[in-house]
Amino acid sequence: MDSEGFVEDAQDLRLWPSRIELAFIQLMVEEVKQDPSLTKKKNSFTTRHWIRIDDELYSQFKFRYTFNHLKQKYHRIRKAYNTFVKLKNHTGFGWDDQRKTVMVLDDVWDQYVKALPKAKVFRKKGLDHIDLLDVLFANSQATGALARASIQGPPTSNEERDIQSAFFGVGINSNIDSIPVGDDIEGDDDPKVGGSSGNDGGRKGAHFDLALDTWTATNLAKKEFFARQNKMAEASQAEKKQYSIEACIKCLSTMDGITPDQYVKACESFRNKATRRMFKKMATNMKMHWVRKLA
Repeated sequence: MDSEGFVEDAQDLRLWPSRIELAFIQLMVEEVKQDPSLTKKKNSFTTRHWIRIDDELYSQFKFRYTFNHLKQKYHRIRKAYNTFVKLKNHTGFGWDDQRKTVMVLDDVWDQYVKALPKAKVFRKKGLDHIDLLDVLFANSQATGALARASIQGPPTSNEERDIQSAFFGVGINSNIDSIPVGDDIEGDDDPKVGGSSGNDGGRKGAHFDLALDTWTATNLAKKEFFARQNKMAEASQAEKKQYSIEACIKCLSTMDGITPDQYVKACESFRNKATRRMFKKMATNMKMHWVRKLA
């Protein structure tokens, strides 16, 4: 993983060099391929799985890990993946295929990372081994009313009301099942790694954070969408001005050797939009030839 944000300390870097981290991910993916149901189970990897993975790591690198080391690393990788996928699927963000991360205006990005600070490590570069992690965590992401793909436009007024209802409805007395999300959003579900198992308050907190993040991100997406709309409108106005009747007549007035009849004929022709575009794109000598052909 990236050394910023998701690695907890220098000891983790020493314990998990990049080549061992990659092997660890590959071994977990192999377990998932053998038993696809692992992606659907809470606390999916059992002692039996960790023993097999640790034995294989030892055979390759001659280093033994404790079960806690393996489980803690798994949870850190999962947190990084959840944060990155949430960012990747965010409404209104573009995608840079070369850097494998999102494209977004700086001011919109700044506001987004205020709501999701852990995402800032993905500004310049995406998450390593994302294809493998997609297999490993295939069913861990949120779905339903609060999940929107980046290719979707900003939510309509009705969709906004639904999102806000979901957001403000997550309270002490609310029914948490009304917001359909996966079990493994951000928290660690292994008690030894700092998470809680069967803790309803923890689940509500995770759902509330997700709703808050989604509600905030939706508003940021609207800002970027309208900024793009304004830029498009400005470009359209500039093009209209460039090919306007006034612009064509001004250009015509700079041409020497045109008779009054030719001038009037050309001005009448400028009523047609296609004619105006053709005239403005002509070379100067061809403009003169065209005008003289009119009379």
